[in-house]
Amino acid sequence: MGEQSWQPIETAPTDGTRVILMRPAATHLRGGVVIGRHDDDRHANKPRPFWSYEGVQTMDCRRDQPTVWMPLPEPPVKESR
Repeated sequence: MGEQSWQPIETAPTDGTRVILMRPAATHLRGGVVIGRHDDDRHANKPRPFWSYEGVQTMDCRRDQPTVWMPLPEPPVKESR
């Protein structure tokens, strides 16, 4: 299994894949590291597009966009006996 490390947000997938994101403004709160995805936002809000975080209101997502990301780890494999 390879070691994961934070990568620049410019390299993150923009196809809706769920990834781990760092919310820079929330690092002093419990919500600094979150799971989220890129949102092409077909609505007329800004910033557009933006990163949405699971369990975080859209308005807060727009104000606190991530600067780094890493892929989600693979789920554990259930061993058969």
